[in-house]
Amino acid sequence: MLEFLRGWPAGTPVPGLTLRQPAAAAIAWLGRDVVSRTQWVSRYRGPFVIHADTSPAAPEEFEEVCAVARQNGVDEAWLREFQRLARELPEFATPLGAIVAVAELYDVLYPGAPVPIGHPTRHSRWMSLEPGVWLCFRGVTPVMPTEFRGHAGQLMVPYHIAASFRPFALAG
Repeated sequence: MLEFLRGWPAGTPVPGLTLRQPAAAAIAWLGRDVVSRTQWVSRYRGPFVIHADTSPAAPEEFEEVCAVARQNGVDEAWLREFQRLARELPEFATPLGAIVAVAELYDVLYPGAPVPIGHPTRHSRWMSLEPGVWLCFRGVTPVMPTEFRGHAGQLMVPYHIAASFRPFALAG
């Protein structure tokens, strides 16, 4: 069982969010620490599942994500390797309809409120992509892509599925 579930009540579904690719892969592999939502009403903070939608990304979306990762200081050699793997092994690097990572949802920042001084995402370039409510993640662990279809937006992942996640590392 992954560390993120330690202390989680057995049998209780784990919350998560479906994101289009390449946003889900950017969280799993490129250090994306925030995502924007038009609204977010949940007060929940804690273990969180990152799920990739079934819609493929347009090439320009993928390039935009890579450019922001580069601005955020992602190692250029790793970025090139990730781009190669996304082309050659998309079922692992940028899977569709699958859970790709787990993280801690540790904060939600709402429109109109300034990002607090010292907040870990204060200087994140990912904050500048879209306006809205910002979900802030840390402690991201990529997992072996786990097919999970039929979901959009917020989701609840059955405990037995979340307990089966295994850490995953891309290697060229």
